Amino acid sequence: MNLSRLLPTLGLAAFTTLCAMNSAYPDTQVQFHVTTYIGSTLSITTSDGLPLETEISLPWSPTAFFESWTRPVVISSNNHGSDVLVSLLSPPALQNGADSIPLSVKLNGTLLSTMPTTYAANRLFANSPGTADSVVMPLWVGVDNSNPMARKPAMGTWVAAVQIVLTQAS
Repeated sequence: MNLSRLLPTLGLAAFTTLCAMNSAYPDTQVQFHVTTYIGSTLSITTSDGLPLETEISLPWSPTAFFESWTRPVVISSNNHGSDVLVSLLSPPALQNGADSIPLSVKLNGTLLSTMPTTYAANRLFANSPGTADSVVMPLWVGVDNSNPMARKPAMGTWVAAVQIVLTQAS
């Protein structure tokens, strides 16, 4: 019999028995309940998980007019079973004093408006099992350059607010 192999095993068995005896008679015991509610959560980020820019630029030139802006984005959710409704809070437009040039916003090639567009959960999250992120989609912001105001905008700073609304379908 090899005693050098048996002693570590006996020592482990004795330690386990001692721990079991000590845990059977605790000095004190505390029990409490934790309750939390996690609602459905949605966010839209760049495809690498960074927040979208808070300011973007749509450069203008006399020959090309307004350039568009595009970013690959994902919608993240903790509920892959529900469709996602995407809309704009209000119709976006570049403003310079009283002058206005409408902006267009597209997600995955679909023009967004104040009316919700449904993105089906089975397609949106089809390629991302086990993660919170959707498939990668292009988010595009631009101007219809056939608009006469877009061809010859007044000098000055033009500003717009684009507010995208994400809602989990019930």
